[in-house]
Amino acid sequence: MNVQYLHHLPTLLSQALAALSLPAARTCTPLRTAVPRQYKRTEQLHTYCCKLLVSTGLNELGMFEWSFAGINTSLPGAGGDDCVNYLPASQRLLETLTITGVFAYLSIWALPRLTFPAFILPMNSNPLRQGLLVIHCIVFGIELGFKCATESLLWVLNPCHILTALQIIMLACQPSLLATVLFRLQMHMLNGPLLALAFPVLNTRQLPFEWTVYFIQHLLLLLIPVLMLDQTTVYSVEPLDDVSWSVLALSLQILYHFLILQPIALVSGHWNRMYFISNAPLITSFKREHVRLFRRENSDAPSVRW
Repeated sequence: MNVQYLHHLPTLLSQALAALSLPAARTCTPLRTAVPRQYKRTEQLHTYCCKLLVSTGLNELGMFEWSFAGINTSLPGAGGDDCVNYLPASQRLLETLTITGVFAYLSIWALPRLTFPAFILPMNSNPLRQGLLVIHCIVFGIELGFKCATESLLWVLNPCHILTALQIIMLACQPSLLATVLFRLQMHMLNGPLLALAFPVLNTRQLPFEWTVYFIQHLLLLLIPVLMLDQTTVYSVEPLDDVSWSVLALSLQILYHFLILQPIALVSGHWNRMYFISNAPLITSFKREHVRLFRRENSDAPSVRW
């Protein structure tokens, strides 16, 4: 970090905050031509964020270029200025504060209400669990290899990839409370793989067998919980009247989108991870800006953004 420029940070931060409330300057140079007036505040905010990154030295990302250089933002829904300017900054800020506040409260509400099995039977070596672990690791390793080969490793932040990592940890760890927690949380996150299979978006996958690995990975995400479910072991589910686990899982997914994926997408200014900053390419009849809170938890399938 360039320490000598730290004294500029208060000024830059105040300018960035002012961009949310001040009218758009008529002399502002747009990021692209013919940008609607209501989106110029977004351009101002993006410009000040870039200045902030330059001042702190955080823009020196050349060593990480291999992780995002291959992302083609010219593809529909993959990113670019159209995605950045899809919503005004004021609406993004309002949504972020409201939704994160609600689901942060719900997660705090759910934590002390979580229930665990009263007893579990000791588990011996399970060939099925070991076999599923090996297959899951091989498929995920191939997927990561594709991401490295196409210089798009940044897409590993997709929730379905995060869910894959959680299942690998769940299968690899010793039978314990951690395995129960991971198993119950991931049970309420399987809508992502299901929708990814129902509405696959494969226009970013150009290498041989990339499509095949895509479908195998998402099928494994759905198959593993079914094969491992056993109410007498650590891989058990909560009673039907216990909603604390589902509330916590949903809250974690929403907070992950708003607090992790959204800042990365907006600071980068180009990559439309999870279709969070604009509509998915297959969704053509729901292009409204104000009701867009029901979405996919996987960027490889469409989200509903109105």
